[in-house]
Amino acid sequence: MGNQRESRPFKFLDFFENSIERVVEGSLGRILPSKLQPAEIARRLEREMMVQQVIGIDGPIAPNSFRVVLNPADATQFDG
Repeated sequence: MGNQRESRPFKFLDFFENSIERVVEGSLGRILPSKLQPAEIARRLEREMMVQQVIGIDGPIAPNSFRVVLNPADATQFDG
């Protein structure tokens, strides 16, 4: 129970950091569009794992299975 109270300020800081990151990435993405990169997909998956994480008896539990759906125009660059 003590761990939940201690983690609340950090959750707020994580939420704040993620919000700022989305604003900056979104703004730059609209101003300077570029090809989709695998690192960008990985970064977004990592963010989702952190957002959906819950605290279990043995520690944090996060989803480990995701479905990634790409726009057909973006998917063609990953065909190889």
